[in-house]
Amino acid sequence: MATAPKTHRPLTGGTPRQEHDKRRGSAQERGYDSRWHKLRALYVLEHLLCEDCEANGLTVVVDEVDHIIPIDGKYDPLRLDAANLRSRCKACHTKKTHNWDVRIRRMYDDLIGTGIDHDEARDAVTRWAK
Repeated sequence: MATAPKTHRPLTGGTPRQEHDKRRGSAQERGYDSRWHKLRALYVLEHLLCEDCEANGLTVVVDEVDHIIPIDGKYDPLRLDAANLRSRCKACHTKKTHNWDVRIRRMYDDLIGTGIDHDEARDAVTRWAK
């Protein structure tokens, strides 16, 4: 039985995904540190089911704790704000992230730019995004 020939891969560089991961930094650098993991664990204890599926009458166990308004690094005030969290299954998290994260963050930043305080901007965008 014949096998496929070996593929030559250069020693430098990497796949586009590897290059992207290098640029974005580690999870710790992006704000997912021990404080985040403690908050996430507490949130899961209180929200065992995917909140999106539950709103549609389905019972699906949570896989992810998602920031409704995506965070912008470890110093973002939304990073450890429980009001900015939502439990989601993998499918709902992927769908939300793919479709909305850039738009939601831009909306939040625009509200902050008009002088609205952090809590009001978060609440407005969170109501819209849920």
